[in-house]
Amino acid sequence: MSVPSAPKIPANIAGEVTNFDNTKLTHVETEDKVVLPTQEDVANEKREVQLRGELEGFEKRNLRKSVTEEKNPLPDAQSLEAEKQHEGLVHGIEGFQKQELKATITEEKNPLPNPENLEAERQHEGFKHELECFDKQALHQTETAEKNPLPDKENLAAEKQQEQLVQGIETFPKDKLHHAATTEKNPLPDKESLNEVKQHEDRLSEISAFDKDALAHAETKEKNLLPDASVINQEKTLKNIEGFNKDQLKPTETEVKNPLPDKAAIEEEKRLSSGNA
Repeated sequence: MSVPSAPKIPANIAGEVTNFDNTKLTHVETEDKVVLPTQEDVANEKREVQLRGELEGFEKRNLRKSVTEEKNPLPDAQSLEAEKQHEGLVHGIEGFQKQELKATITEEKNPLPNPENLEAERQHEGFKHELECFDKQALHQTETAEKNPLPDKENLAAEKQQEQLVQGIETFPKDKLHHAATTEKNPLPDKESLNEVKQHEDRLSEISAFDKDALAHAETKEKNLLPDASVINQEKTLKNIEGFNKDQLKPTETEVKNPLPDKAAIEEEKRLSSGNA
């Protein structure tokens, strides 16, 4: 058996190794280092040893016996139906033909406000600015007088008489009425009525034939008058009415009266009926 020959070293490298000067080497000292474990490493090692000892010395007899219950519930009809619908939707989406879609053109709209809206907004801004800049010190202090007048004797008597009249009309017997003949009259208009009609027609004709070019140009000035004292008092009264506490009202009882007609009313009715006959 032949021994394989060693690899040949290139001539230039072999010459450098042979002619190398050992005096050019520098002296170095070898330092042995032993790294000690830190306090954390020592604590981890102690904990590991303790856990290993507890595991090796654990008594299996202390474990309790348990029964493993295998559960594999089958899906109900609703779950199957829902899953079937979901699969149908997914299949429909995956198999949808994009070629069936129609091209649409998106139209962007940004309508500008018309002059009426601009004018209304300008007026609103003007009102708002005047309200914000209004000087409250220019207002005069007023005292609100609450009035709830009760009806006087005359009003009560008039209301009582009205109720008696209505009751008398409602309860009046129709058998006592006499038959009366109605005469239709169509009187001709008098001189004053004719003059009024003529004046009205003249005015209409003047308005119809009026020349608009004869009108002079006038400039319209916008005015935003502040409310006067009467308007402010009215608003205060409305606020007092809205905030009025109904619990302060006292309950009242309404007495309904329905008196019969007196003798004088009956005689007057008889006299009118005999005169018509």
